[in-house]
This record gives sequence, structure tokens and C-alpha cells, in this order.
Amino acid sequence: KQYFVVNWCFFTICNFSCSYCPADLHDGKHRGLDIEVVKKFCLNIIETKKDKKVFFEFTGGEMTYYRSFVELFTFLKENGAEAGLISNGSRTIEFWDNHKHLIDHICLSFHPEQGDPDHFFNVVKLLNEVTTVHVNIMMLPEKFDMLYELSQKISSQIEGISLAMQPLFENMSGGMFKYTEEQKKILDHQTLTWATDLKFFQSPKKIKKVYRGEMKKVYASSQEVLINPPELVARQENNWFGWSCHIGIENIVVDYHGNVLRGWCRVGGVFGNIEDQNFKLPEKPIICNVKNCYCGLDIMATKVKNE
Repeated sequence: KQYFVVNWCFFTICNFSCSYCPADLHDGKHRGLDIEVVKKFCLNIIETKKDKKVFFEFTGGEMTYYRSFVELFTFLKENGAEAGLISNGSRTIEFWDNHKHLIDHICLSFHPEQGDPDHFFNVVKLLNEVTTVHVNIMMLPEKFDMLYELSQKISSQIEGISLAMQPLFENMSGGMFKYTEEQKKILDHQTLTWATDLKFFQSPKKIKKVYRGEMKKVYASSQEVLINPPELVARQENNWFGWSCHIGIENIVVDYHGNVLRGWCRVGGVFGNIEDQNFKLPEKPIICNVKNCYCGLDIMATKVKNE
């Protein structure tokens, strides 16, 4: 709760073109906004949220191909913010070794159609030595067994990471891919592959920080249950229609046009652009009006059931 998160779909350049990923996330048409405009907006958020630590999480596309990647991450560190990215991890070991000091948190996603499992494992291992690492394994049904083995290998051999086996959806938000009953059972009960104890994140080299983790589900009876976003999605318990949601209060998202929204669900629509002179953040929660919530960031925002 001490963090305000800015999740930014920065551009659409990517060296992968996964079949389950929307084409407009890897078509290369949007090549990143001007670095000075980006810096000015980031500084505005940092100054506005002085009471919290601001965490910028960049995705795309493959953010490491942004021409000013090093300049931007250096700027954020110099101004007291923390920065992370979502990456397919495909860049060379040398690349990651040279830039690992700039990254406070990284979410590494393994994509089975083009990813190299051995290289991916080595990247996770390298980055885990110095920063906080979360791993998403994209569970393509026809490669499920290989992906499950990779998940177990990473979980058992690399201490201090969190890992989620991600069920896939048509165009990321449509119907779930067809999994066998056995596969569904594995996806529904993957708590053991997720770090449930903060001590799990302690490292001899660095106290790691958690931006993604488990949520506390509180019932009217005051019963509390810990659960993580992939579990909620797999169990189809990701419907908060009519609830008050704190997207925009605890986090915002920015698209590759520079438009600013509360969340990727687009509830509330666009409320600004990074170039706006009089940009202001929302001050009140919003009532959810979508049937299902699929984005991990949107799911992680506080939600309260209305009477």
C-alpha cells in the first residue's frame, strides 16, 4: 500500500509475435514517445505522490528495445522513483548483466512459441541475484507438459522468486483456451509455485521488494483468505461488477499514445494525456462496470463490495 504504480504500455516494438498476443502489441507502429516528454510526466507523478514511493512498470512490446531505455531508467533512479519492466527475457545474458543495476523489479514472461527455456532459466537466475523477479509462464495448452516442467525447475532451483502459470485467453480477454480437466486442476491449485511468505523474498545480497503478490480476500464474517491473481482468473472469481474499485487511486496505466487511464479495463475512460499541462490524478474510487477483470494490475487494486 505504500506504492503508487504506473503501468505503461510504452510502445509496440517486439522481437516476438506470439499467436495469442494482439497484433497491435507487436506491430512496430508505435516506437516510443519523446524522452523529454516522458521524463516531464514521470517527474509530475513523483512530485504529486510525495507521500508514496512511485513505481513505474514498463511493458510493450519489448521495452528493452526502446532507444532511450538506459537514459529513462537512470533518470527515474536519480529522482527517487523505482522502475521495473515486463520482458520476455530474450536479450543476451551480457545485456542483462550490463543493465541489471537499473532494475528494481522485473516480471519475466516465458512465451513457448519463440522462447528458449534454457536461456530463460539462465536470465531468471542472473537477475534474481540482484533484483526482485516474478516469473509468468504462458501456459499454451499444446505445450503444457514442457511448460509445467519449466515452472517446476525454476521454482525448485531458483530461491527467492515468485512464479505463476498463466492461463491464456483469446486476444488476452476473451474466452479461456481449452485446457484438459487435469490441466485446469493444475492451474487452479498453483499456490505452491507462488511465494506466500515474505521471508521467501529475502536474499543474501539484497532485501527484495514485492510489487506483485497475494491479495487478502476478506468476507463479511471477517474470515480472511490469501489468494493471487492467476488463481482468481483460473477459478473465474474475477468478477467485481458493481463494486468500488481503487484503480486510479492506487495505480494508473498509460498507453502507447500517452493516454492515461485508471486501469486496462478502461473503466472511466481516458482522463488525460502525458502532454496535458493541467494533468490531475483521480481522487475517488470508481464503480466497476465490466463483467470480468483480467489484468493482474487491475486485479491487485483494492475492491470493496457495495451494499
